[in-house]
Amino acid sequence: MEPSPKYLKLDPCFLNHEDQDFFKKITTAFEKFCKSKNIQKKEVEEELKEVKEPHRSNDYSHRLPSGWLDTVDKIDQYSGSAKIFFASKETLVSNLKTWWYPPSFPGPTLNAIPLSEAYFYPSYFFWMPRKMWVFDFKCPSCSDSQSLTSKRLYNRVRNVIDLTCRYYIGAEYLECRSCRGTLISYDTRLLSQLPDAYQVRFPVTLTRKYACNSSVINLMHLRTLEKQP
Repeated sequence: MEPSPKYLKLDPCFLNHEDQDFFKKITTAFEKFCKSKNIQKKEVEEELKEVKEPHRSNDYSHRLPSGWLDTVDKIDQYSGSAKIFFASKETLVSNLKTWWYPPSFPGPTLNAIPLSEAYFYPSYFFWMPRKMWVFDFKCPSCSDSQSLTSKRLYNRVRNVIDLTCRYYIGAEYLECRSCRGTLISYDTRLLSQLPDAYQVRFPVTLTRKYACNSSVINLMHLRTLEKQP
């Protein structure tokens, strides 16, 4: 008997003995049906490939930086949200803002038919004080307080967990022309240089691997014994 097609193979570790026996019977019956109808294995696999890889007219993943493709979920890469804040490949729009949300539900006075997929766009938070507010950061490593300049987008995004949803945080690279050091815009040494009015706009608590919104930290603090951090 010919080997089962790829789409009929499952990892045995996910099945118990009874399920494995049942799956083998289903596989055998399917192969007999294909032979009785003269259906070639190659034809079936080609049709399945078309189903698995449909044409996406709204695929703007080519605009995302190469590093973002490794950190943004596949389903979010194919969403049209990239066309909102990326004018072209790795080039942000001129009217950049901090928060990018999916659109709110339309009211009864809306005349045009809304794009349904837009309501499933992920949320993004861009933290780029140097680019947005032209804030003059000083290099924490240089003794003569050299100013930092914008270098480029940070090559990855962080997945932030909130109480009701999750979102991505994007940042920029800042470079010191004196010591050639680079820092990410949400580095604590840079956040401490901002005025309090700007520091409170940064809602994320970052660790080495994880990130969560400050609302999660506040909830954990309230539930902690004796309210100790």
